[in-house]
Amino acid sequence: MASITAFAFTIFLTIHLAIAQSSDVRAGSFLTPTGATTSWLSPSGLYAFGFYPQTHGYALGICIAGIPERTVVWTASRETLPLSENATLSFDIDGSLSLDPGQGQQMINIYKTNNGLGASFASMQDSGNFVLYNYYGTRVLWQSFENPTKTILAGQHLVLEQALVSSVSEKDQSIGGGYPTKETIYRMKIDADGILRLYYHDLSSKSKNGSIIFEWSADKCAGKGVCGINGYCMVMNNTARCQCLPGFEFINTELWSLGCKRIYTLESCKVPDARATFWMTSLIDVQWENTAYEIAEASTTQEKCSKACLDDCNCEAALFSGQECRLQKLPLTFVNANQSLSDVGLIKVYSSSAKFGSNPSIRIKKLRQMKILLTSVSLISFAIIVLLFSGVL
Repeated sequence: MASITAFAFTIFLTIHLAIAQSSDVRAGSFLTPTGATTSWLSPSGLYAFGFYPQTHGYALGICIAGIPERTVVWTASRETLPLSENATLSFDIDGSLSLDPGQGQQMINIYKTNNGLGASFASMQDSGNFVLYNYYGTRVLWQSFENPTKTILAGQHLVLEQALVSSVSEKDQSIGGGYPTKETIYRMKIDADGILRLYYHDLSSKSKNGSIIFEWSADKCAGKGVCGINGYCMVMNNTARCQCLPGFEFINTELWSLGCKRIYTLESCKVPDARATFWMTSLIDVQWENTAYEIAEASTTQEKCSKACLDDCNCEAALFSGQECRLQKLPLTFVNANQSLSDVGLIKVYSSSAKFGSNPSIRIKKLRQMKILLTSVSLISFAIIVLLFSGVL
C-alpha cells in the first residue's frame, strides 16, 4: 500500500513540475507597465501576458509577441481603459489575481479566491491561453479562453451567452461602439444557395426591408453541394439554377437540392451485346469530389479514358484531368462547373436517354464502326480508279 501511495505521489509531483516548468508564475508575483517586469512570456516566447501601450495610457492583456506586428488577442477590464503608468497587476499570496488601475480607482478582481481555493501558480501557454492552476496543477481555476473579448484562437470556444465585441481601434482596446440598438437588427444566416450572408434591418425606416452588408461569395454557385448529388449549378440571367448531368433527372423538381437520379439503370451493361447501347458523353470545365475506385493508367487521352469507363461495368463516370483518368461510381457529389477549370467529366449514358447540347458525346463503338466504313469505301474507290486506268473496266 505504501509503495502505491509513493508511486501516485511521484506521478502527481511529475505532473506538477512539468506544468510548473512551462513558464509558470508563482503567487506573489506582480507586473507594472514601466517596471522591470512588464509581461510573462509563453515557453516559446510566442505569446505574452502583461501590460502594453495603447492610446493615452496602457492596457493589460495577451499579445502575440513572436511576430513583428505585436497583435492583441485578449484584453482585461476593457471598460476601465486606459490604465495609468502606475497600474499594477498582482498575483497575490492568497491566490487571487487583481488589477489596480493606478488612478485611485477601485481594485479589479480578475480572479478572486473562493472558499479558500486560491491559485498556486499561473502559466502563459503557447496556445495563447493564460491559466491559473491549483497547487498540484491538476485543476484549472481560471483561464482567458473562458473569458473571450474580441478574438478567438485555435482550441478556444465561444459558448452560450458569450460574445465577441470589437475595440474602438487597433490602438485603443476599449469596448467599441458596435452594439446593436433598438433601431437596427442584424442577422446572419446561410441561405438556401449555401452562401453565408449578413443582413441589416433599419427599423426606423418606413420599409424596414433588409439589406445585405456582407456575403461570403458573390458567385451565386459558390455554395458547395447546393444542387445535391449528380447535379451542378449554373448562373442564368443572374440567377443560380441547378442542372442534372446528362442521362439524369431531378429527384424532385420542386426541391433541386435533393439532386438527380438516373433515368435508367446500368444493369444491362453486364450483358456484352447490350454494351453498344451505352455512350460516353462529356462535360468540359467540370470537377467533382474524387471518390475514384481506380486510376486507368493506360488512358492518357480523353478518348482512351472514355473507352476505359465504357468497357468497365463498374464505371459510371470518369474524370479526365491532364493525363489522369479517374473511374468512379455514382453518386457524384460536389459537382462544380466553372470555366476556370480544365478537367473533362465523362458520363456513361443510355443512348435513348442522352440529352446533348453544344458538347458532343463520345460514342466509342460508333466512331470505330465509322472509321472502318470510311476505310472500306476509300479502298473500294481506289480499286475502281486503278481498274479504270488499267483498261480493265
